[in-house]
Amino acid sequence: MKFIVDAQLPRRIARALQTWGHDAIHTLDLPAGNTSSDFQIAKLADQEGRVVITKDSASMSHVKRYLRPFAFAALLMLAVLFGLMLGKGGSLAGLWADVQSLVGREKYQLDPNDPVLKAGLPQPDPLAGLPDSPLNDFLKPDLTPEQQTEIVGQMLLDYWTNVRSLPNGNWDEIREQLAGKNKKEVALVPKEHPALATNTFRRKPDEPGIHLHVISSSGCAFQLIYEGPDKQPFTDDDLIRNYPPDLEFK
Repeated sequence: MKFIVDAQLPRRIARALQTWGHDAIHTLDLPAGNTSSDFQIAKLADQEGRVVITKDSASMSHVKRYLRPFAFAALLMLAVLFGLMLGKGGSLAGLWADVQSLVGREKYQLDPNDPVLKAGLPQPDPLAGLPDSPLNDFLKPDLTPEQQTEIVGQMLLDYWTNVRSLPNGNWDEIREQLAGKNKKEVALVPKEHPALATNTFRRKPDEPGIHLHVISSSGCAFQLIYEGPDKQPFTDDDLIRNYPPDLEFK
């Protein structure tokens, strides 16, 4: 800020303001020195945007008349800053640190994967928009391997009851037969059903699947092989379910 110190005050006030980084002059620095009139001081302050520091009430009438409004605003701001400094124990460094913390504070970004946020959100319904199908229950959450194989097994039994054979062949052929490409044209599951989206009956792409091993298509004898945690068929952690239950297969 810019200041001009009047003749009634000592020159060391201007020097102190300069030490603090302000543009400060004393009337002794003017061409007429301490004999400068109030009008001259007010006019210079108006031209250069300086705040007049004086204890002469008479000179203030000229200052009020000639100083522009922004000079008064600057003086008011200075008073506010000094008040804030006093609240910080007189420390300008403390006040500046607070200003930096407000300006430089990083905005908190919400993470859509934050479990705290997810906990309060309703879970999407995996069955929403699906046509009726025996495999819809297979997509429900928190099913045990036994429940999953029970749903798939019952659907295959229903298929055999209607078609009198079991779907067989590679996975694409099994999907097409379940979707109606069979001798009876019975469609139990849409070909695009989510449970048929991978290479086996699978609730989600990253979950264990259930493989169909047909032993006798016409005799309705088959095995369902649940992959287990390793997501690999024909390993020690598989769950094997026989249809009929007393089926013996070597």
